[in-house]
Amino acid sequence: MQLIGLPLSEIDFQDETYLLSPSPRQHASPTVLASIKRVGILHPPLLVKAESGRYRILSGRNRLLAACRLHFTSCDCRVVPSAFSPLETLTLLIEEVIAKRPPTLMEQAIFLKKAEAWLDSDEVARRFLPILGHQPHPSQVGKLLRLNNLEEVIQEAVHHGQLDVKVAWELEKLAFVDRMALFEIIMALRLSVANQKKVTLISREVAMRTKSSIAAFLARSDSQEILNSSDLNPPQKSSHFMAWLQQQQFPRLSRAEEEFRAFCRTLKLPSGASLQHAPFFEKDELTLTLRFANRQELLEKMPELMVTQDDPK
Repeated sequence: MQLIGLPLSEIDFQDETYLLSPSPRQHASPTVLASIKRVGILHPPLLVKAESGRYRILSGRNRLLAACRLHFTSCDCRVVPSAFSPLETLTLLIEEVIAKRPPTLMEQAIFLKKAEAWLDSDEVARRFLPILGHQPHPSQVGKLLRLNNLEEVIQEAVHHGQLDVKVAWELEKLAFVDRMALFEIIMALRLSVANQKKVTLISREVAMRTKSSIAAFLARSDSQEILNSSDLNPPQKSSHFMAWLQQQQFPRLSRAEEEFRAFCRTLKLPSGASLQHAPFFEKDELTLTLRFANRQELLEKMPELMVTQDDPK
């Protein structure tokens, strides 16, 4: 593989033939920019010459963008031999990524889609899944390829770890408006992985039960009141929204919980006392719990708790 000093003007930054991220990086990251400003480019980018005579980027786009920003006129680059086929070049690309870090599942999905232009699913599975850390089953290829059906903004969220990939697979099954309604709430509330799964599952369940779309369910005024509240910060919005969602999932249980809390307020229980109902109100029984700081406090309050037959009360 040759190391060649290439004028930056000969590099095609618009070409996405070997791009593995959902969208091309437009600007160099501040970290890489600062490093190159200090010591230059330590690891030459990897390029391949196209039929047009210009060069396509395999890896090192970030470094090349930094070189442009710093007004370099040329850059030392490794160039793939012209004898390499597109499939061999693609194989070199994924090995280049793996040598640095594990590729994200979104990068894997994009790579497999490009590989399928040259190989059938069985051969793609046999040749590439093991080096990507998967069992060589064609069904796994199909599962990963489904990520390519998602909108670019969702792919970016999967790529950067903001959206759980299992949730992404569930979103892919939904209609566009339902998918985007869920995705926008997940992103707006910065939900944890557990809550991403809950929102997706419960929204789909309630929508089916009420015979409405997920988008219509999430657009309800009581939901939007929480999401658009200016009095709540993001964690508070998340907490309120998840509580609202649980109420929609179990409306009778939620009403029973509210009635029980109202009942407890009428009792005016002393400090350290709490009352619990049976799980899911399956029984009428109640449990009264009394807490004491220590044995001495228990002994001091014991007379108040004792009731005898002679007691006029």
